[in-house]
Amino acid sequence: PAMERLGREERQWLTDVVFVLSSYSSVRAFRDYLGLNTDEAGKRVAWAVRTLARGALAPKRSKRS
Repeated sequence: PAMERLGREERQWLTDVVFVLSSYSSVRAFRDYLGLNTDEAGKRVAWAVRTLARGALAPKRSKRS
């Protein structure tokens, strides 16, 4: 559902970000930089993906000058 509201370019960007967040390199960075184990890293990645999806579902706000 989150992807349906996005244009082609935004869908690709969201896919790219989720791919990177769910990669082993990302989990390793959580371990190396933050000292988190795999479970804790996974919880944070899941939170980030949910937050991105909610943002994609939010009504678009008009730009102000």
